[in-house]
Amino acid sequence: MLTKLNTEHHIGARKGAYLVLSILLITSIPVMGQLYYTNTYAPSWENTLIYRVEADFSYDTIVTLNGQVNDIAITPDGQMYGIEYSELFKIDLETGELTSIAILPFGDYSFSLVSSHDNRLYTLAQSSILYAYNLQNDSLELVDFLGSVGQDAGDITFYRGNVIVQGYNNNDFFAYNLQDKDITKVLCKLGIGDDVNALGNKVDSCGQEIVYGITRSGRVYEFDFENNTLNLLHNYGSLNFSGFGMATTSEHLASPCYYHMPGEDCNTVAITHAKKEVEITLYPNPADDVLFLKSEVGIEFIHVYNSTGELVKTYMHPGTSISIEDIASGVYLFTMQSEGSYWNQMIVISQ
Repeated sequence: MLTKLNTEHHIGARKGAYLVLSILLITSIPVMGQLYYTNTYAPSWENTLIYRVEADFSYDTIVTLNGQVNDIAITPDGQMYGIEYSELFKIDLETGELTSIAILPFGDYSFSLVSSHDNRLYTLAQSSILYAYNLQNDSLELVDFLGSVGQDAGDITFYRGNVIVQGYNNNDFFAYNLQDKDITKVLCKLGIGDDVNALGNKVDSCGQEIVYGITRSGRVYEFDFENNTLNLLHNYGSLNFSGFGMATTSEHLASPCYYHMPGEDCNTVAITHAKKEVEITLYPNPADDVLFLKSEVGIEFIHVYNSTGELVKTYMHPGTSISIEDIASGVYLFTMQSEGSYWNQMIVISQ
């Protein structure tokens, strides 16, 4: 079990709206016309309400949770989980109870959650680190660092073996390929003038997928990544609903698929497959006694953090290689700084 950290709760720039909406598409419930479930913050900001939404977008209250969640996810066995800033919860929909299962390391926090086919809860933290919490062995995995694309990101979903996220700085959409571990711009903002903080995928099979999104103002869209278009389905604006998270019961089926997105330049300089403007790399990975540093700029320092967020070592003005002989086996976050810019990389050390 992960060590619990005393983590300060931060509120990111995306959380400006008063009413936060998370949507859960439930396809396993045999009810004609039923479209999805939602969860919203109660007016007191102390609880989260779960609603059932019909095909005409009307809704009924199902349960009030004994606490808050920013986003939700459904595992292949139909269990619901949630995240509230740094803390992961299991959700009991009958009682409304929230059971804490883990806290993100490094003082990190997130507004996103999605389940994969192999019972991993993926979350993209505000630090731009993509985590996967393995429910089968109760462990947290550091998947990758997504650079500026993932910083202050909202919700994520799977699409044909990719993690889909809306970039915060320019609001274009990006796909992180789980197999190739690269990033492609896949959809332009298209002038909708609103953050799409809620994303979910209704999957029949690999390639037979429909991605839905809800904006902060409550507009529900269907996404077409192949043609760079959106289709407006509904507008909750009059009800002051503010989309913030979505999870479908079938989106886990998209995680093991493989498809390399073709990319979209949005009439700007293409950034397909680019996670960092400056290439800084530590290798090999995994490593045992020595790491080599490849960098186009001089590095001021490297901080090394373990999986619980504890600083275990610092290298000042490192050269082209650093010794790691005195660092125990495990997964570590290496944070590098040069002239005020930071790069993060996960390294597996196996002594």
